[in-house]
Amino acid sequence: MTAWHLFTTNQYQFHGNLSAQETIVTQLKDKNTYVQLDKQQFHFKDFVFESEELDVIILELDVPEGHRLPPSLPLMSPSHPFGCISAYSHKVTIIGYDGDGTKLVDISCLTIQVSKEECCLARQDLQKMGFHDDWYNGKPHNGKWYNDLAHPHLLPLKTHFAHGASGSPVVVPYEGKPLVIAMFIKGYPEFYWDLEDKYKRCIDEKFIIKAAVKLSMFDMDFIADDIMDRS
Repeated sequence: MTAWHLFTTNQYQFHGNLSAQETIVTQLKDKNTYVQLDKQQFHFKDFVFESEELDVIILELDVPEGHRLPPSLPLMSPSHPFGCISAYSHKVTIIGYDGDGTKLVDISCLTIQVSKEECCLARQDLQKMGFHDDWYNGKPHNGKWYNDLAHPHLLPLKTHFAHGASGSPVVVPYEGKPLVIAMFIKGYPEFYWDLEDKYKRCIDEKFIIKAAVKLSMFDMDFIADDIMDRS
């Protein structure tokens, strides 16, 4: 499971002007496309689930005979009691790669509550600072701001992770073990990440909010059963 946009944004479209679906299919068939786990390379076998809205894609790996996947972290699903997500109101841990490709852990990511009204006020403050809808690295651009940040499928949070961390698991302790409750996918305002450094410094840290997609938004038990049935 990883972020859907990793396969479909312009920088990853090596095969021409294809649709998102065609881009993903083409890349999965490429012999140079694989995931490396514990120094073993695993190619992709099939789609399991994808959602552009949730920015999630789940792919089945082709595990050769005699090979085994490393142990996985348990994922939250409807079978977990609602009380186990009480950590949403406090702290979570993110494990992933950030920028230079080094695996890092942020154990003190504060989750926050964000309303549409707050998103609107933040946008107004940025506009007063000189950031406008058509302002993007000094060029006209249909700039995105906080858009869907207040949507219930997202878990807003504060973390040092930035570019390179998409797809990282967001973890809380549950019954003495780690439980993945969400997946890191983006940061807001969206235009910030492509600004030149001199412009980034103009935006105070209070305006930067990261977000993860909640695994409770889709049925992981059903998806796992579907993989077993097709195998």
